[in-house]
Amino acid sequence: MKVEYRNSCFNRIISRAFVLVAFLSILTGPWSALASPQMDEPVVSRGEFIAMMANHQPDSPLFPKGHYQLSKEELYIQTTQNLSKKGFRVLDGKSFHDPLEANEFIQVSYAFADGPLGKNLFEQKLFLKKAGIIDSADVGLTTAYDGKVFQTHQEQTVVQPVRLATPIYMHDNLKTDLLAKATFTFDDKSTLTLAEGSTVNITKHIYDPDQDLRQTIVHLSKGAVRFVVTKGKARGSMFKVITPTAIAGVRGTEFVVTVEPNGETTFLVLEGQIETKPFVPGAGRAQTSLISAGETQSVSKNGEATRVMKASPRLLRSTMVRTRGPINTLKQVGLSRGVARNKVQRLALARNAKNNSGMKTKVIHLANNIALLHAKTLGNKIEKNGVENSPNLTSKNSGTANAKANAKANAKANAKANAKANARQVAQEKGKGKGKP
Repeated sequence: MKVEYRNSCFNRIISRAFVLVAFLSILTGPWSALASPQMDEPVVSRGEFIAMMANHQPDSPLFPKGHYQLSKEELYIQTTQNLSKKGFRVLDGKSFHDPLEANEFIQVSYAFADGPLGKNLFEQKLFLKKAGIIDSADVGLTTAYDGKVFQTHQEQTVVQPVRLATPIYMHDNLKTDLLAKATFTFDDKSTLTLAEGSTVNITKHIYDPDQDLRQTIVHLSKGAVRFVVTKGKARGSMFKVITPTAIAGVRGTEFVVTVEPNGETTFLVLEGQIETKPFVPGAGRAQTSLISAGETQSVSKNGEATRVMKASPRLLRSTMVRTRGPINTLKQVGLSRGVARNKVQRLALARNAKNNSGMKTKVIHLANNIALLHAKTLGNKIEKNGVENSPNLTSKNSGTANAKANAKANAKANAKANAKANARQVAQEKGKGKGKP
């Protein structure tokens, strides 16, 4: 009876824990629709965001003790210091009153979600996406467009229209119609503006703001694109543009790459310098060229590069007009208060669900220990009864040995059976939580 009663109590505790986790997961679901940008809503400042976090996660060790007695500004200063001590320097030296940027939200939320150190921004987004805190592990946004612009994700055939604030992902194929333009802004604030009839593929974009590391590769198959590239100071940073006939490597500059219908590639540098070299599959090692501001170079479809020369005023003017940014521009700076509030609530619920999951594990370990203790007690009783009541004992010593052996065997069997039953129940419940039958 005692065993049945204990098992019944354990089952009730586990069921309640799973119901609580399921309830929290249901609550977080509908909020994904509320996370889209709202252009007419005021943005949240960094100080306001930290205050929101303190209201929803008051027990977080990232907040100073007795933080509810501090002013918002003092709370921001001390929390920034605690984040820095933990290795998250995202808010170091940044104003309390300025708007919270999207990348800052990702990094701060990642820290409060107990994410491991040493992850780049894309990996942090994946972590938060899996936790249900954000909806997208993008590498940038559409910040301007005119006309019809299209996006196709990796290994998909569905072509989707692009609008303001549409997220872009690694391996996306982006295409503008014959009368369309679009500007896309990466996480590191580098931009690419596609002229009409252009097609690019985002092969790679990795950005680590803490180390100032950026690695980006863009393939341009046709059309014209103006690139404005921010500087990546860390060793290993790079930004490459690859066309059917040439490769350009840059670090902090503005330039235009054009791929004509006949396959010819033209480079025109507006600011800074780029390094180019012809690229033809199967050809030998090509010679590199250095192109500075106001200079241009062309590479034929056969991989033959012209010498670097000064660009004519006519070429400069026509290229600037062709790659001028669209009029329809995303004006919002930072995260809106409504969006920030919803995401902070979602982060708090995800953390609570994680804590409840941890509590559930502790309950299982406790139940297994209780089962083991009960089995040992039962074994001791068997040992005692075996010594006192067995009519076949030839001697007290041999009876004691047999009883102890039986007791150990029974204790081990009972503990193993209980542990298996508990593990099986947890697995079944987890399967239900994931939508499995």
